[in-house]
Amino acid sequence: NSQNYRYLDKITRALATNSKEESLDLEYDGPEEKEWMQQWKLRTSSSDQILEKIISKIQKADKGQKIEKMQLKKNGIYVGKYKLDDVQYPIAIYSEKDQIDGLTKVVVNEVSELKNKENTQHIKAEETFVKYLVIAFYEDGATDPSLMIQIEKFDFSKRQNTKEKWLTFLNIIANTNNQLLFGDPLKEMEIVGTNENSKIGGTYGCTRYTDDPDLKNCEEWEKNISNFPFSLGKNKVHDGIDLKAPLGTPVYAMFDGMATVNYSTALGNYILIKSEDTEHKIKNVNQTIWVSYGHLSKTEDINNKFVKQGQLIGYTGNSGETAYGISAWRYHLHLTVYKGSTNKYNRVNPIDFLTTKFDKNGNKIN
Repeated sequence: NSQNYRYLDKITRALATNSKEESLDLEYDGPEEKEWMQQWKLRTSSSDQILEKIISKIQKADKGQKIEKMQLKKNGIYVGKYKLDDVQYPIAIYSEKDQIDGLTKVVVNEVSELKNKENTQHIKAEETFVKYLVIAFYEDGATDPSLMIQIEKFDFSKRQNTKEKWLTFLNIIANTNNQLLFGDPLKEMEIVGTNENSKIGGTYGCTRYTDDPDLKNCEEWEKNISNFPFSLGKNKVHDGIDLKAPLGTPVYAMFDGMATVNYSTALGNYILIKSEDTEHKIKNVNQTIWVSYGHLSKTEDINNKFVKQGQLIGYTGNSGETAYGISAWRYHLHLTVYKGSTNKYNRVNPIDFLTTKFDKNGNKIN
């Protein structure tokens, strides 16, 4: 209620100046306020990681489905920051219970639908009278929320109220213009090359590094080629595609399969997902495929676990020697697909496996 939102404002302002205390030392306006506030304890251990896990679980749950179980601390406050569109927002998450296991994911097409009775029993999103957005999640049949997320709702650099942006980011408001398509690893698909005004080098089978126009080709590998031609000391033929992605962009599994989390000098942190033909269900592909997602900054807890198509698996970065130190406009997800085995000669064009299609020069095909 509005009184509790006022309390939250007061707590958050206190945390902003003293975020290391295990309990809050405040002046109270009355016994009711004192009783409500003194139940909360600040949890300082791994708060940023906990915030990311909670946000990830809310994001990936489908409409009407249960949000994955959360293990927190009863009456705990987790305070941290979360970066969205290159802006860091202070966030506080309040957990009323140790284990939260009965939250139903609500997804609407516009903010006004959150006021509908069938939605308010699961979620309420309110703006406090100061500057915060509070999203309260209710377990089935409960009258008090089990989880509250409090976000500083203004991007002051743009004088922008970010309520709708955050609800869309959490996939509570459906972003009809930015839906993840089946078989795509990113919500926004664009190929980026090694030259700022050209996509050359970002597509499969293209020369990566050369200013020689005679060598700027996109001839795909021939099957079982024994020696790769070289250009200026680099492999002439690019073994995957580079999908443009600012640092920290969410990456999703293209197909069902078994995931491993790995590291290599070239790719840095990467995820490899093995999908049997009964799992990827791609028409006219009766073999196992492997999809590699390279240069990641962080990965979800999926090592040696089965993942579902569309599941959040990690976040883009610039790890690995072929991505570290590159210009920001070149930040990308390196995508490689193998068919039949992970032998280097079994690499195939990833574009053939995406819903979003590109031509050999990296331009979208409508």
